[in-house]
Amino acid sequence: YTSQKDKPKMVKIFVGNVNSSTTEQELRELFEKYGAVSDCDILKNYGFVHMEEEEAAQKAVAALHKHELNGSRITVEYATTKVRNATKIYVGNVPEGATHQRYSLGSGFDKDDYFDDKYSNGFSRGY
Repeated sequence: YTSQKDKPKMVKIFVGNVNSSTTEQELRELFEKYGAVSDCDILKNYGFVHMEEEEAAQKAVAALHKHELNGSRITVEYATTKVRNATKIYVGNVPEGATHQRYSLGSGFDKDDYFDDKYSNGFSRGY
């Protein structure tokens, strides 16, 4: 049995100024030099890398901040959120080619979001 207190904390890292030619695989491999990466996403010119251990994340942030990747100096820092205890919401069956849509999240919340069709593989996707 492993208690929550003993369990390593996953760390979310913000990566800014990502060159449009950079792939998620390239970004993942760059961070994996410092430790295990559980998730990696690129959205427009920024991305997020989730590292499994705090110590590895500290090393990656220190080593990679202002690192040149595909001709761009990337910004690497711990991700922050203005909303504490935020929950990711999956929105499925998004029509192909959707670029902007207003939808209701219920409970009085509305959200504007942009859907990037850059990685479309012909299947309906969720965001």
